Amino acid sequence: MAENDFRPLPLEGIRLIVQQLAVALQSLRSVGLTHCDIKLDNIMLVDHEKQPFRIKLIDFGLADVASSIPQGSVIQALSYRSPEVLLGLPLTEAVDMWSLGCVVGELHLGDRLFDGNNEYDMTHLRTAGDKLLDSLDDLLSAFRTKGCENPDLSLFVDMLKKMLDLDPATRITPAQLLQHGFLTNTEVGTTCEEPEVTASKKNGQSLQSQCEYTQHNQASQLKTGQKRKHDYKDDDPTCHDSKRPKIQSRIQALLKLKNLDPEICNVVQIHAAFFDRGYFCFVFEYLDKSLFDYMAENDFRPLPLEGIRLIVQQLAVALQSLRSVGLTHCDIKLDNIMLVDHEKQPFRIKLIDFGLADVASSIPQGSVIQALSYRSPEVLLGLPLTEAVDMWSLGCVVGELHLGDRLFDGNNEYDMMRSIVELLGQPPNRMLDAGIKTNQYFKKSLCPWNRSWKLKTHLRTAGDKLLDSLDDLLSAFRTKGCENPDLSLFVDMLKKMLDLDPATRITPAQLLQHGFLTNTE
Repeated sequence: MAENDFRPLPLEGIRLIVQQLAVALQSLRSVGLTHCDIKLDNIMLVDHEKQPFRIKLIDFGLADVASSIPQGSVIQALSYRSPEVLLGLPLTEAVDMWSLGCVVGELHLGDRLFDGNNEYDMTHLRTAGDKLLDSLDDLLSAFRTKGCENPDLSLFVDMLKKMLDLDPATRITPAQLLQHGFLTNTEVGTTCEEPEVTASKKNGQSLQSQCEYTQHNQASQLKTGQKRKHDYKDDDPTCHDSKRPKIQSRIQALLKLKNLDPEICNVVQIHAAFFDRGYFCFVFEYLDKSLFDYMAENDFRPLPLEGIRLIVQQLAVALQSLRSVGLTHCDIKLDNIMLVDHEKQPFRIKLIDFGLADVASSIPQGSVIQALSYRSPEVLLGLPLTEAVDMWSLGCVVGELHLGDRLFDGNNEYDMMRSIVELLGQPPNRMLDAGIKTNQYFKKSLCPWNRSWKLKTHLRTAGDKLLDSLDDLLSAFRTKGCENPDLSLFVDMLKKMLDLDPATRITPAQLLQHGFLTNTE
């Protein structure tokens, strides 16, 4: 607009822009997100020469779940600020529609509908001579004074009125906007000559949502040489109801991560989020390789204790940071721990993939989370969950790094439970009594004087198991008649991480104080 001296856009150009932004807002709403900062600066032309008025919405720095925004919060740029924000009312997604209405008016007039230096300026009355318009109907006056009507302009003004409805409860929604006559191009025509429009209608085609999947692409920024990883998330109408909670949960988790310093907290850095052809996309920092890939490249040779110490210390900080914002990762495994740049920073890692991240207390009892080999006893038993599930998974990772093989492995949940019992013993009876899935693995004695639980099948023989107990990790040194204090501390730490009872399992804060990490005997 500035390059063109803020000359008003033709209605056809505005139609293309509004149609795309309506799709963007509808997509945001489908995943429970509100942008909170829609303005001209945050609407980007893709390639105006090749695709006239093809746009994308950017800058999700203020994006949030509307219902979680504290009442009285100041959001939105001043000239695009909705009445409910100015009044300090509870907020809904309708704030974005108000801002979009302000954008639309600005594109049509070449000037802001509402302007001022403070919030009071945005609300107080001025005399007619000081105002751009007395009412939105003034937008029709140019045609009416010529004694003709412009149905397209009439539809435009009607749409703008609905977008700028003072009451957010009755303000037009994105879905309703997409059905409005101005966008569907019905009843369009005029008896007066209209300026020629060069933009093609196909550039405003609807961006339809499709089935949710994840695809990682590496991109290079030619000016800086910096690499980024693009994570595409999409939501299909055919599986919309089942996929929406997962996408919404991921977005809410990423919003919480905004409060963490990615360098200090050892979590992946989010560079941007945007929509592209119906996809909700995240741009993350580019990292080296996962710990799984690193182990595979080295034939799963065990890591030295010093390398494990560096990794555990960083992940303990990551879990402590997640806990500080009320978040549980729920999917810690070798694949989701990335080396930043192993050649320059050996064993500098970051935690990635928050697709299952959630507030632990809000996860429904009996939910299946965590990869099978990293699944905690409380998840297997169907108990209420806490952040301790992440510590269990981290313990499994640590054991795998030390052995070069998984501590617990199998083809199904029963195999996993049997493997856990063989190495660590049976979970306490109070856990078994409370588990809604306990009967899948255990049977209860019918003896009235001994109502104990017993695994349904026999345990495997020693030859079929990797270890009989975690103390076996010390045996190589003990058979040589010597002790390794560092290894003893390591095994002690691992036992605390793999405590069967989540209530007594070591916490991230306690882990950071453990002798293995502080390197004290």
